[in-house]
Amino acid sequence: MQATHESMVLLKNDNDMLPLSKDIKRIAVIGPNADSLFAQLSNYEGIPSVTVTIVEGIRLTLPDATVTLDEACDGPFCPTSDDFDSAVQNAQSADVAVLVMGMDDTVEREGMDRRTGPCDGVDAADILLLPGCQDKLIQAIVDTGTPVVLVMINGGPVAINQADQTVPAILEAFYPGSLGGLAVADVLFGNYNPGGKLPFTVFKDTSDMSPIEDYQMIPDDTHTGRTYRYYTGDNVLYKFGYGLSYTTFKYSGLTISPPRSGCGEVRVEVDVTNTGDVAGDEVVQVYVTAPDQQGPSLSLQAFKRLHLHPGDMQRISLIFLLSNVAHN
Repeated sequence: MQATHESMVLLKNDNDMLPLSKDIKRIAVIGPNADSLFAQLSNYEGIPSVTVTIVEGIRLTLPDATVTLDEACDGPFCPTSDDFDSAVQNAQSADVAVLVMGMDDTVEREGMDRRTGPCDGVDAADILLLPGCQDKLIQAIVDTGTPVVLVMINGGPVAINQADQTVPAILEAFYPGSLGGLAVADVLFGNYNPGGKLPFTVFKDTSDMSPIEDYQMIPDDTHTGRTYRYYTGDNVLYKFGYGLSYTTFKYSGLTISPPRSGCGEVRVEVDVTNTGDVAGDEVVQVYVTAPDQQGPSLSLQAFKRLHLHPGDMQRISLIFLLSNVAHN
């Protein structure tokens, strides 16, 4: 499960809602991907010998808790909100509601445009949004007043704009694989401290995105620029490289050693200290701005993941070639 643990990204954690207490007695697990191995595996997989869905992982982690399941939708397209009543009732009687939303390979996969589908007969406003009535389901559970955690199961970026405004804790699990249920439960209940970072930019909608057949990366009068390296607008929900932790880190003692030759190695050294109360991973990232208008406005040139216990400090060194900056 190491790959699943390390890839998950904590997108939001208002008032340190996560990790959840293991003393919780009643948990409502809700959503089309709550018990879907099909969603967890996506479309690049073999036949796993052992499988654990999200709801199963929560039940295994908290065997003494009452864990209810209500998928509320028949698959991720979730075309109607008519069937939400039982999910709402489960949430109302629970101490916490865990919403498991997102995609599977009927919605997004190689060789097929992403499909969102209508909600109660109304087409989605943007292809980056959650399919069907999933946003309505999230809001219906939030409106119960029960504390809510959102777990996202998906491959590409999803504009969860509404959830970002209303849900206090959001975990991006991507497609977590056959044992994804255990890995997600580990994060939710503090057995593992998430340290992953987003490998893409999550836009709020497609209004600033160039057509897919247009390969121009650099912005001009008619292009806003592609990827985090060139995009100059502000229509971003979560930035490339973003991710939270259950602990905090302090950077100090930064030194930069310039190359001896014009395009040689640049060495960046920095002290990283875990200033929080729990052990955790930090991914140190070095971004560089091109010295002229021909290169990217921002470019990731080096990164390193390190594990630190509370109070521990480690000095790390990262190296990149200056010649890569203008051509990356």
